[in-house]
Amino acid sequence: MDMSVNPIITLSISLHYKIYQDMKEYESLTFEQMPKAVCQLLQDVESIKNYLLNSSPLNNNQSFTKTDKELLTVDEVSKLLDLKKSSIYQLIYQNKIPNYKRGGRLYFDSIEIDEWVRSGKRKTLEQLKMEANLAVRR
Repeated sequence: MDMSVNPIITLSISLHYKIYQDMKEYESLTFEQMPKAVCQLLQDVESIKNYLLNSSPLNNNQSFTKTDKELLTVDEVSKLLDLKKSSIYQLIYQNKIPNYKRGGRLYFDSIEIDEWVRSGKRKTLEQLKMEANLAVRR
């Protein structure tokens, strides 16, 4: 079985190995060494959390752009957002979509496009009610 196919499996195996090695080391842990061990454990958990949040295919907050390319063209953004090219040009003209121009060509940063799409989130009725209640209580 090729471990490079699924990074989660590879991560899991390497973590199990690291935990096994750390357990051997921590069997003789003294009280004075405990703060350092807890600090290392917290760092390891944070690293795992960051990896899972940023790299996991199971992540619910996956990037909207779903592309490995850093810079996109008008055609690619048009297909990605399911908009006509003329609509993309209109958004550019209105300075509503982040873009770059170099050598007479337009480019879009995939991360900025992702953030731009997500910035248009509308609040639910429940969120608006909660905000109104908080404002009234002040």
